[in-house]
Amino acid sequence: MAAGVARANPEVQLTVTDVDDAMVESARTRLAAHRNVTVQAADVTALPFDSGTFDAVTSFLMLHHVVDWRAAVAEVKRVLKPGGAFIGYDLTDTRLAHWVHRADGSPHRILAPEELKHALRADGFTGITVSTAFCAHLMRFYACSPAAKS
Repeated sequence: MAAGVARANPEVQLTVTDVDDAMVESARTRLAAHRNVTVQAADVTALPFDSGTFDAVTSFLMLHHVVDWRAAVAEVKRVLKPGGAFIGYDLTDTRLAHWVHRADGSPHRILAPEELKHALRADGFTGITVSTAFCAHLMRFYACSPAAKS
């Protein structure tokens, strides 16, 4: 995803993170040719960025790997600029998703679309949309950080 965005939008500065050091190194190697991309290790529940740093935060099949996903959503809101967007997609709470993650032994906390929508609303996000796709196995989501008060 990052390579495509970086290539199509060379004026945009991207910060790519992962909690897994092996994934960080792999991303650094794959994205080394893109001068507008920075790659670093980070835990989404305790991001190493100042509040109000980013115009947008994206999440691609990541939230279900974060057992304390509510802390992740709060951190996303914290690092977004006022009016910034939280955009992504993830697995939904289906038998297939649980089966796959039990089989591979990875920790997970798969969300139902309504559960994510409720949490985004409770954290103060606005303009929230959560929709399902691929026979309801995936959800796409979009939410805005509240705009600055004038």
